[in-house]
Amino acid sequence: MDSTQEMILSITKLVKEKNYDEAIVKAENLFKNRIKDHNLFVFAANAYINTAKFGKAKKCFLKGITLSPGKKIAYSGIIKMFDDKQIEASQDTLLAVDKLMHLEVGDPIKVSALTEKRSAMWLDLKMYDKLEDQLADINFLQKLLQSRAYIQFSAKF
Repeated sequence: MDSTQEMILSITKLVKEKNYDEAIVKAENLFKNRIKDHNLFVFAANAYINTAKFGKAKKCFLKGITLSPGKKIAYSGIIKMFDDKQIEASQDTLLAVDKLMHLEVGDPIKVSALTEKRSAMWLDLKMYDKLEDQLADINFLQKLLQSRAYIQFSAKF
């Protein structure tokens, strides 16, 4: 095993041990060396999340997606950050949902949950035209009325 892989494993271990600050220092040293490893960016993102550096976490997840577009974890990380209100809806979060829906096409339950998340993002982004088909679904409307986007939207009036 080469020293880069050992460093990545070290970062993984530090994150699992909740030693986030040290993991970030080591990850940033590897970033300077232009190391391109999906796991490095995913574990760095988790360290950033746990130190409330959400912008950096999102960038790491996006880099992980660029490096390994077929792996689900970085997409899921971005979506979880949105769910946890650590980041706002954006084109990146919408893209993450769409890509994960494509990767999960064989699991209708996950696709359904992702469809709801995408709808919440459309509402956050004021992309009302995208919601037309779903407005006829009573279950969707009930969830919509409880969503943070609707609550924020209605508070303005």
